[in-house]
Amino acid sequence: MPEDLREKLLLLIVKARSQVKASTSIWYPADNIELNKMLLTQLPWKTQEGPKTHELIFNTKDISSNPDLPKNISIVPFTEEHLEATCSMLDKSLSHTFDDPNSSVFLSNKENHLIAWLEKAVQGDCCIMVDNGEIAGAYILEGAKIDFMAVASHKQGKGLGSLLLHHAKNHILATSNEEPYLYCMDRNPSALRFYLREGMKRSGYSGYIMI
Repeated sequence: MPEDLREKLLLLIVKARSQVKASTSIWYPADNIELNKMLLTQLPWKTQEGPKTHELIFNTKDISSNPDLPKNISIVPFTEEHLEATCSMLDKSLSHTFDDPNSSVFLSNKENHLIAWLEKAVQGDCCIMVDNGEIAGAYILEGAKIDFMAVASHKQGKGLGSLLLHHAKNHILATSNEEPYLYCMDRNPSALRFYLREGMKRSGYSGYIMI
């Protein structure tokens, strides 16, 4: 990066940050090593680097009928009776993505999640997978974005993730003209391989720092 451009960029960031009263983030192309180094070492504040993130999409032409579910499995809108079991399942299956894997991110905020999830469930944007009466997975949508999706740890590797992902994809394609997409962290390589195997394509790769 030319020195004059570097200085202009730093001044622009400093000016923008001075107008923000709280911590904020700067997103940048994750494969730009020089920019990454500059942001981490040359800003006049303490910075914290976040995980690198892949954006993945489905093509709008990929709509298909939902795969047949085994008789013991159903995918249904979330209800209040599912709250405790869903939060517990998410805390266990997504713990590897938490800064503190031992924290109960969902259970400790279950009242707030309940309100949001019930609202989304009305439109089919918050669904759970039930396997013989047990919560086996869940997904939550934010428009065309699959905000998150998870399968219970002890149920993984049995094809349930594929059923859940394509159910979410088909719901998005049936209710909007947008391409379904999601974000996957670098530190979750098994999930990245899964999404690519299921037909998603990389559409972006980003990093961010907190300042």
